[in-house]
Amino acid sequence: MATVWLLAAETMPKPEADAGLLAAALAARGATVREVAWTGPASPPAEDWAVADLVVVRTPWDYVAAPERFLARLGEIAARTTVLNDPALVAWNAHKRYLLDLAAAGVALPATAVVARGAGASERSAAVAGLAGRGVREVVVKPATGVGGHGALRRRLDDVEPDLAAASRTQDVLLQEFEPRVLSEGEVSLVLVDGEVAQAVRKSPAAGEFRVHDHFGGRVELVEPTAAQRLLATRVLDALPAAGGVPGTPPLYARVDLLGAEDPVLVEVELIEPELFLRCSEAVTARLADAVLARLVPAGVAR
Repeated sequence: MATVWLLAAETMPKPEADAGLLAAALAARGATVREVAWTGPASPPAEDWAVADLVVVRTPWDYVAAPERFLARLGEIAARTTVLNDPALVAWNAHKRYLLDLAAAGVALPATAVVARGAGASERSAAVAGLAGRGVREVVVKPATGVGGHGALRRRLDDVEPDLAAASRTQDVLLQEFEPRVLSEGEVSLVLVDGEVAQAVRKSPAAGEFRVHDHFGGRVELVEPTAAQRLLATRVLDALPAAGGVPGTPPLYARVDLLGAEDPVLVEVELIEPELFLRCSEAVTARLADAVLARLVPAGVAR
C-alpha cells in the first residue's frame, strides 16, 4: 500500500476550497494519505519523511514568508523520498524572474521587468524607462515571491516610482504591464496534469478590482480553452527546465494563467501551490490521483 504525504502550510492563510478532495481520491485507491506541514511543531522530523513513498507539494501557501527555508526543507525531504513537483523546478518557480526565462524562450507575456531588493533610483528608473520604451502606460507592481495577489498594486507607469521604491526596499519586485483584458475577459487558468490540459476556468474580478482571486471577490466558472490558449500552455511546458534533470518529463501538475482568447499572453505559471479547482470536477480529481500513484517508484526499486 502506497503512502502519500501532501505538503501543506502550518497555518493556512485562507480556507482551502479543495481541501480533502485529493486525499479522499488517493485513499479510495488504497493509498495511506496524510497532510503534513513543511515547518513548525507539526512538521515531521527530517528522518521521518522516508516513511512516505511520495511527498506531493500541494498547499504550502506560507512559504513566501521564508522561501529560502522552504527550499532548504524541500531539499532535506527530497534526500529521503520522492518529491513532486521536483524541488529544482519549485526553486525556479519560486521567484517570478522565471517569467524572463520564458520570454527569452519565446513565450508571449506582457512586458515585464524585475527590480531587485535595495535597487537605487537609477536602477528603478532604468526598469521604468525600459517598459516605457515598449509602449507600456500602466503596470501591476507585485512581490517577485508572492501568492494570491497579495501586495499587488495597479499603477500608471509615470506614477509608479513611490510605490516601487517602497516595495523594493524589502524585496525583489516584479513590474508587469497591466492588461485591460483582465477586466473585460477575466483570466483563464488551464490546469494541466502530467503535461495535458485537464480543465480550464475563467476567473473574473469583482467590480472595481483587477485581482481575480476569490478572496478579493473574484468569480470562477468552467470554460473550454481555445486552441490558442492550449497552444500557449504547451509552449510554456516545453520551455520549463527539465523536471528531475530529465528532458521531456512534465511536472505532475501545473496551472498556466493566461489573458486573451485568440492572442493570449502568459501571466504566470504555478508549479508550487496552485489552486487546481478540483471542486469543479470529480474527473479531474480522479485524474490527478491516478497521476500521483503512477509516479510512485515501483516496488523493489531503490529511491
